[in-house]
Amino acid sequence: MVLGQQKRTTSGRLIDPFPPVVSDWPATLSPSDTGAPSEPSLPNLIATATALTAATIARALRGIEGDLIVSGGGVHNRQLLAQIAAFLPQMHIAISADYGIDPDAKEAIAFAVLAHETWRGRPSNLPSATGTRRNVVLGSITR
Repeated sequence: MVLGQQKRTTSGRLIDPFPPVVSDWPATLSPSDTGAPSEPSLPNLIATATALTAATIARALRGIEGDLIVSGGGVHNRQLLAQIAAFLPQMHIAISADYGIDPDAKEAIAFAVLAHETWRGRPSNLPSATGTRRNVVLGSITR
């Protein structure tokens, strides 16, 4: 993320009404506490999208305690990480780099693992996530 994008993330205010994705807003994110504007300026849209992303992650992890290891482009957005931490005070939040894994290499690593499993003829799907009835080998190897 370039510095200008980070500045827009932190300079905007949440647009009111904010989508009601969670009922337990941390006070630091509450649109009513920030005098939220109703106009969709670029900084306000970015701030709202950032808060919505943090709220969506928190909703998916509601009730879970432990460690959250974050990777991908979001690790470069300090505002997003702060909001995730505000939503999930029961979790320790770390970045994958803390464990020796480049956060910007997440997709490359995931595709390498999937390709390896396909090459070995091993299933690598997750039926509970994909809705399939059985485990299957993903992709194909053409020789």
